[in-house]
Amino acid sequence: MKILYPNLASLSNYSSEHESFPASNILDSHGMKKWRPADDDAAPWIKVGIAEGGNALMLYNVDADAVEVEIQDAIGDTVHTESFGMTGSSEWDTYNITRVWVEYPQQDVAHFALIRLTRGSDEPGIGVAFAGQLKAAFNDPLYGFSNTPKDHSVKWDLDNGYIYPYARNVQRIYAANLQIREREQYNAFMRVAGAIGTARPFALRMHDTAEPPEEWIIYACFGDIPKGALPKHSVYTVSFTVEEFL
Repeated sequence: MKILYPNLASLSNYSSEHESFPASNILDSHGMKKWRPADDDAAPWIKVGIAEGGNALMLYNVDADAVEVEIQDAIGDTVHTESFGMTGSSEWDTYNITRVWVEYPQQDVAHFALIRLTRGSDEPGIGVAFAGQLKAAFNDPLYGFSNTPKDHSVKWDLDNGYIYPYARNVQRIYAANLQIREREQYNAFMRVAGAIGTARPFALRMHDTAEPPEEWIIYACFGDIPKGALPKHSVYTVSFTVEEFL
């Protein structure tokens, strides 16, 4: 499990912006506020500055057929490149992928991420770019994450028996329990969680090796401060929830 915090990203440049969806939205803390390029921009891109020490980037709430991320050093030379198809499929359905996670060699000076989008039939865009320095991974939860999504939609029952629906976002909410044998890792997790608190969003890769990887990426805040239990049989236990930061 990997936590990316704080956000070291800044806005550098972009190919265009829609008048209703400015490029500055990519750094707004709310994931539903997007940057969208102009309607006539056939090859949209946006360039994000990343402060020294960065080695990871998450993109959240992405609309595109494909995404290419090129990490550049301070003078514009390519350090790392990854490409992502943004359509997934299973035996039962086809679905849009909306999350990207990139790890690259740590840069000791300020650098850049050039993000290119391939337009599809829908309007392309990005909700959040979150970049920073990953430290060592924490243990993955022993029994995984329990998923209890919250639908913020509203339904009114009318006098004639009809239901008037008002559709809103469905928020992903996960709960987990960590079991940690190393005292230093337990203390580090509690320090990180305490520094973030419950009001600050962060990027989380909930499981480091599970497939497909996009299902395990979330832009979230802690639902409450994680609760720890001192060792029993040399095992520290931490329980916590994370709520998608819409």
